[in-house]
Amino acid sequence: MNTAHFQLPIPKQNLVRRFMEHFGQQVPEKKGLPPVATAVTRAEMIIEEANELQFSANTVEYLDAVCDLLYVVYGAAVEAGFNADTIDQAFLEVHRSNMSKLWTDKEKAEYAGTDLTFEPRFDKWIAKRGGKVIKSPSYSPAQLERFCQ
Repeated sequence: MNTAHFQLPIPKQNLVRRFMEHFGQQVPEKKGLPPVATAVTRAEMIIEEANELQFSANTVEYLDAVCDLLYVVYGAAVEAGFNADTIDQAFLEVHRSNMSKLWTDKEKAEYAGTDLTFEPRFDKWIAKRGGKVIKSPSYSPAQLERFCQ
């Protein structure tokens, strides 16, 4: 298939949706969990692609596995009725949450003299205890409920 006629930024998830429609796969408009058999099949595809990533012999195989993983995961979102904008916005919320794991100078100072070790990261810190990353006191979990309504 010639993809030259596609101009990004078409959301990549919409391309996967189009593929799924052409191949007769479920593409619900309403959010909800897919049937168990569908979820199991999707999980098996994710595992298969993750194994291809793990056992890549070169960068071409690695890139192929990364793209295949994205394709399969976008398909999981489509099967659950999430549109591309919802996934993009939820991703940004997860990113915000992940970044809140970093420690500020003030938080680091409050834990000086404890069993935590700190590594600088730009203008923030990563705290570790025995090699395990410890979330900052100001960490806040991703608030995803609003995207599921």
